[in-house]
Formats: sequence, structure tokens, C-alpha cells
Amino acid sequence: MFFDFLHDRLYTGVVEKKEAFCNGEAISVSNIMQKKDSIVVTGFPVYSSFDKETLYNFITDVQQYKKVRLFGSAAISLVHVAKGSAEAYKENNIAIWDVAAGLAIVLAAGGAATYTEGKGPGYLNVYATNGKFVQAHAPQ
Repeated sequence: MFFDFLHDRLYTGVVEKKEAFCNGEAISVSNIMQKKDSIVVTGFPVYSSFDKETLYNFITDVQQYKKVRLFGSAAISLVHVAKGSAEAYKENNIAIWDVAAGLAIVLAAGGAATYTEGKGPGYLNVYATNGKFVQAHAPQ
């Protein structure tokens, strides 16, 4: 469950039932099949590195997508994937408490997610999508 207080929207989902809702109305991921046609949402958490190599890798990665969006909130970013207004979410070293509810809602809405341990306990490298295009691997 996630409440977007700026827009008065309550997002809920039950992963086992593959049901997700916004204010009680069903939502689902988009049907876009290719990264080149999709929107990726991301952010730069507190432990981000801005060295040349990291920024180069970031640019190279997001060039695969049609558009890039930064909403300033991992949870908001993930519900955009769940409701079909974006196709992918990627972020490295994001705190688990920032993504837990959003990941559950993406999965409940029919999406897919992979994650690996980030820089320390409680931090993850997360890649969540609409589940329609192949997820090669979690972010590096």
C-alpha cells in the first residue's frame, strides 16, 4: 500500500492475486514490448557516485529508452510502472524502505522485478519493468 498525498491517490495490490488498484480502480502495466519505445524512471539516491565512469554508464544505459523521467520518489516512480505510464524503473543503492511498497504494487499489476544487494545492508540495485521486454540483468 502506498498513498500519494500530493494527488490523493491510494495504491494497493495483492501480488498473489495479480491485482493492483488506484483508489479502488484496477491498474495494470503497459503493453509496450521494446525498450526503444518505453519510458524509464530513475533517480539518484543519497549514495550515488557522480564520477565520470558512473555517469557515462548511466547515459549509455538510458539511451536504450525513448524517454527518461525523474520524479524524486522511488515509490512514485514504481507506481508509474504499475499503472502503465512508464515501462521501467532502475535505481542503484536505493533503500529498501523506499521501494518495498512500490515493488509489490508493480508485481501485483503484472510487472516484473529484479534486485541485488547494493552498498550495504538495506540498500538494493533495483530494476522493475512491465514484464513485457526481456530483463537482461539487475543494474550494475
